[in-house]
Amino acid sequence: AVLGGILWCGIIYLLVLLKNTIHTEEELRKTLNTPCLGQVPAIPVTRKKPYPLMHRLSEDSNFSEALRLLRLRLESALEGTEKILLVSSAIPGEGKTTVSTNLAISLTRKGKRVLLIDCDLRNPSVANALSSGGRLINRQITLMKAITEEIDPMEMIQSTDVDFLSVLLSGSGNKSDSFGKIQKKQMAQLLKNARSQYDYVILDTPPCSLLSDASEIADLADAGLIVIRQDYATRDQILDGMQQLAECKLPIIGCVFNNVRKGFSDGYGYGYGYGYGYGYGY
Repeated sequence: AVLGGILWCGIIYLLVLLKNTIHTEEELRKTLNTPCLGQVPAIPVTRKKPYPLMHRLSEDSNFSEALRLLRLRLESALEGTEKILLVSSAIPGEGKTTVSTNLAISLTRKGKRVLLIDCDLRNPSVANALSSGGRLINRQITLMKAITEEIDPMEMIQSTDVDFLSVLLSGSGNKSDSFGKIQKKQMAQLLKNARSQYDYVILDTPPCSLLSDASEIADLADAGLIVIRQDYATRDQILDGMQQLAECKLPIIGCVFNNVRKGFSDGYGYGYGYGYGYGYGY
């Protein structure tokens, strides 16, 4: 029985290695040659509350501490000048919305005014994240509504139950919609106005290796942050996504190693994993 157990563990370990995914932060640095700004540990979630948010968790939790460290490194990387940050991932399910939302919340803890824009028309998730266990977000007040009805998009910005955090939803939810439906000049004007009113603007975009949406607005952002879930996307998928953004000449300031589980990394040893449903239908 002991020999059988050892053999089975060896087979599992071999299968993990053959997946060609990222298992440790060291592998991440070697593969991407990009700074890792932080590791975010996996924590328990439920169907009713699938998005862990730091302001609803203990201040001294490992999850909250990881987000604070990420915020400090991000502020240092941005050098206090750039304001518009694009957050993406290689494929769906890596937790970019969770990271985007928590990063925005963490910045507000320092008194920063933050605007979080959901740029994912196919699978908008920011409203779900912010409504998880908190005040409901009006899903009818959206960027697409502003464009369709020729309303100033700034009028569609909503406050949240987090002080200094505002949100602009994308709307739609149609799997065939792309961000190309929103004209570049309209988005450029929106971000120009947002620069003067907010300390940071965070763009939560669709996965960059599968869709062109992130690339379509990449040149409007000041910097990019890539979310990479541990042992999830393949190295080729991650590199393809990075290449898509690099071709838009978007400076990638670093990446976030997300959903880190015990036994895979030298860092955190917590967690059970996220349980999202994605619905992209690729």
